[in-house]
Amino acid sequence: MKKYNLNKKLNIWQPEHAEYFAYSDGKEEEFRLYKNIMSCSDTSVHSEELKKFIFNWATYYHLSAKRSNLLRPFCANIKNKKILEIGAGCGAITRYLAESDAEVTAVEGSPNRAAIIAARCKDLKNVKIIADNFENFETDEKFDIVTIIGVLEYAQLYLKTANPVIDMLAKARSHLKSEGYLIVAIENQLGLKYFCGAPEDHMQKFAFGINDSYTKKTVITFGKIELESYFQKSGFKNYDLYLPFPDYKMPACILYPEGQFSKLEWDPGSLVSSSVIYEAQPFTPSLFSLEQAWKVVARNNLLPHLSNSFLYMVSNEKINIKDHDTIYAAHYGSEKSKNGNSEKIFQKNEQGKTHIVLYNKSLDEIDLKNNTLPYIIGTIHIDNLIKILNTPEWSLKNIALWAKAWIDLLIKVSTKEEPFNLNGHDFTEFLPTNHVDAIPQNMTIDQDGACSFFDLELEFHTKLPLDFVVFRGLFISLFRIRSCSKPAKEVSHRIAEITIEALKLCGFEFGDSKMNSIIKMFNDFQNIAENKRQDEVNNLTKAIGNSILPIRPI
Repeated sequence: MKKYNLNKKLNIWQPEHAEYFAYSDGKEEEFRLYKNIMSCSDTSVHSEELKKFIFNWATYYHLSAKRSNLLRPFCANIKNKKILEIGAGCGAITRYLAESDAEVTAVEGSPNRAAIIAARCKDLKNVKIIADNFENFETDEKFDIVTIIGVLEYAQLYLKTANPVIDMLAKARSHLKSEGYLIVAIENQLGLKYFCGAPEDHMQKFAFGINDSYTKKTVITFGKIELESYFQKSGFKNYDLYLPFPDYKMPACILYPEGQFSKLEWDPGSLVSSSVIYEAQPFTPSLFSLEQAWKVVARNNLLPHLSNSFLYMVSNEKINIKDHDTIYAAHYGSEKSKNGNSEKIFQKNEQGKTHIVLYNKSLDEIDLKNNTLPYIIGTIHIDNLIKILNTPEWSLKNIALWAKAWIDLLIKVSTKEEPFNLNGHDFTEFLPTNHVDAIPQNMTIDQDGACSFFDLELEFHTKLPLDFVVFRGLFISLFRIRSCSKPAKEVSHRIAEITIEALKLCGFEFGDSKMNSIIKMFNDFQNIAENKRQDEVNNLTKAIGNSILPIRPI
């Protein structure tokens, strides 16, 4: 059996005669990452110290807490398990597995990256890091779980065999206990965003995967049927598919096997559509509206074939994970917000009705006594706006008519009071302070046309003017949209101007004094929600002055 020696300086295990591969984000980038991680006393998944070092895609990918969302569906099964992580990168997933009380062996072919993993896990005793190519890795141990996350696509670059994809999967299978399972995450060659204009993730070229331009000297991805055939050819008998959106790298939501198809009591299309805004690597131009297209794809039960990424649980025998046969999907809170650890589980009860279970604690400390809400079958109001903006020659009047149902619902709960001065302007109409997030994406219209708000978890810190909520709500709704048709000629492309002019048609006026006050409230609230300093100019506040709608040229 191959011998590994401990490098005590770096706290990684290395073979006596190593063949390392050259995959890297760049020597300078990785050295800076190592130095920054070593400078932190807290290197946990949700470390506030690490967040401060995120400034580009590489640091976001290696340090973001959103990376761990990928494995949240399996969190209950990870605890106390022996896990082999193949191609562990810089330790984002390693850290999550170890924090979940697993015994982790992380294999990474780059010694520089292995050292970064060691730095990330420096306070943990349940992680062993081996700097070795997976092709050459040897051990007598058998594992409960083996992970291949963002690695299988590189198989033909780094495995010197006739059938590298099959051989990588077969070698991973050889390290599993008989009742164990393999977790595979990879991009879908036929992901919908690649048809929409997104470049292929590795080659950074439009339609590179769709055109099947891969060679034996490039990375390679697969469609659903082809990938499943590789599982079969490598000896696996069972594979369960989970769908992470917008992709496996930074999932905002995950559809479980039960939730990938439309049902009377469940509509996956709206949830998937709402994930488009969370695309971590935005692309332009967008050839069509992904928000609209995902709903069509869902209605036709094509999500498993057109999802941007796959997350597979692959095994020799069928493995039933508790409650997964009743769960449709999970949605995760933004890491920027105070409740970034929140999770919404869409689950059917014993009567077959869908309900939403809200977990607002740490995701690793799930409390089943958290709030449970009914799932409303109907339309999220922002979906109607997306449809309007993807109709050629849309107008301000169209937006105003759409906004009326939302504003009417707000007015029903508003009260008129004596003038109250906020930031230099007197307001006279106010909403309950828990309605600061009573915005169109948190409003549903059920099958009978009844409107209601949901997700009103946040409280405003002082009196809450109606004018502020309607400006913020419409601005954010427009800002979230990633692609739309050309409007009528007289319509500005600037989001703030569209917001103000459409609200004028609804009876609101926004002079300089009122706007200055609203922008100050806007900035204060966004900083509170994102746990930032009050004196900081929020990025979303900056967007008020310069953001334009992403209008398609054709």
